[in-house]
Amino acid sequence: MASVSGAILKQMFRGSATLTFGLIGAGATATQTITVTGAAAGDHVVLGLPTITAGLTYNAYATGNTVNIRCTNTTAAGITPAVATYSALVLSF
Repeated sequence: MASVSGAILKQMFRGSATLTFGLIGAGATATQTITVTGAAAGDHVVLGLPTITAGLTYNAYATGNTVNIRCTNTTAAGITPAVATYSALVLSF
């Protein structure tokens, strides 16, 4: 097992899904999920983005067998992200 800052990596899980966020209003946030069997609350998530769109920021967090992906529109106008495949790598320490 690998060690990161004294923590021992116990397990890794991965998953991917094609997500459709739809229109995200100015300053709003939308959430989609990916099933990642084995993921648990508090695990670390590395998010694989298919593309970068100006004005959108992403973050992700794990819950039971799921990675939640939040997309936030930081602009003053609505944006519709393209339908695309997102991936997540979950690290359990």
